[in-house]
Amino acid sequence: MVFGESRLGGEHSKQIAMKKLLIVVQRFPVLSETFIEDHVLGFAQRSSFDVSLLILEGALPPEDVPDPLKSLARVFRVTRPKTEFKKTAALLKIIFRFFHKWPLLLKAVSIPGPGAWERLFILEHVLSGGYDLMHCHFGTAANTVLFLKDLFPSMKLVVSFLGYDIHKYPHEHGAGVYAGLFLRMDRAVVNTRFSKDKLIALGCPPEKVSLIPLGFDLAQTPFKVRPAPSGGRIKFVCVGRLVEKKGHSDLLKAFDQVLDQYPFAELHLVGDGPLAKDLESEARQLGVLDAVFFYGALSRKKAHRICDECHIFVIACRTAADQNMEGQCLVLQEAQAMGLPVISTRHNGIPEGVLDGESGFLVAERDVSALASKMCYLAGHPKLWPDMGEKGRRFVESKYKLSDMLTALEKMAYEA
Repeated sequence: MVFGESRLGGEHSKQIAMKKLLIVVQRFPVLSETFIEDHVLGFAQRSSFDVSLLILEGALPPEDVPDPLKSLARVFRVTRPKTEFKKTAALLKIIFRFFHKWPLLLKAVSIPGPGAWERLFILEHVLSGGYDLMHCHFGTAANTVLFLKDLFPSMKLVVSFLGYDIHKYPHEHGAGVYAGLFLRMDRAVVNTRFSKDKLIALGCPPEKVSLIPLGFDLAQTPFKVRPAPSGGRIKFVCVGRLVEKKGHSDLLKAFDQVLDQYPFAELHLVGDGPLAKDLESEARQLGVLDAVFFYGALSRKKAHRICDECHIFVIACRTAADQNMEGQCLVLQEAQAMGLPVISTRHNGIPEGVLDGESGFLVAERDVSALASKMCYLAGHPKLWPDMGEKGRRFVESKYKLSDMLTALEKMAYEA
């Protein structure tokens, strides 16, 4: 299904040789993956790229395609009928439609591996594209569409490895799960040195790996000096999916200790996930529920409004039982850009994205007492907040601009 046509072209496209870029994602839009929308829009707005977005799964009605994406890029969604009869009918329709390209259809279903015939549901959106580049977000999505590299060997394949696909997925499927991908992809992109080392340990050739931190639009993230609140109503805030690796359970336990010293403090939690009921129950058992505010999943703009009214950002990331880990934890850079002092853990690449002791504090994973200590320290020293906020903003401006990320991708990953 197609949800838009690119407005790029005309006289401008005659003057510049545009590269046709296909960005592949598992699902879209995902509130916790706003960096994907930034990537798509960023390149769609560059005159040298003609961008298409391929969504591999998930029902996406046209009204959910973000503006101005509808007018800047083509958006395709792979649809797979649920019944065998409808699936067979849909496959026959694809075969008849592209019968003039039968060698490619035959090759697609002949490549060894599961789901051979279902590859046609993906291929129908790519056959007429003539793409120069394919950029996949997450190695899992790249594995799904790797057959396209066999069909179109001149199409450059770039893969962004972002978190669970480096940790949890190989743990579940074996260290060799990316062997074929590492061999045939042209470039891998990671956002932390920690992730780079992990990817190389999984077998990725070091010369294929580019380290490019995720960036975001700082113009959409205004800075604000945090004044000391009246009446001791210090507001802590955390933004992140309610899953084990985000460490909300540790945060609730630490906040329980904070309330002993600062009884009017509040904890604002933005995000949703499978642990929502468990965390609410834990807050009730700890006796802190009246001071904890659960907002559920919010858009980036609404999450920023909540953060704007708070004083200190805290996220206690940790390695989950299934080995799932955080990646860059972009929300920490967004919080620093807003002027919030931050507190987090020495987890994965987080130390690369926080100035420990300057824009915030880092503690060991699962160390609830240390986390509570830093929360109390910052709560008791509001005069430090403005300086920490300014240092955080300058740090983020120097390293995490969206324009810098897009330029680095264009130079390091997209150039032949």
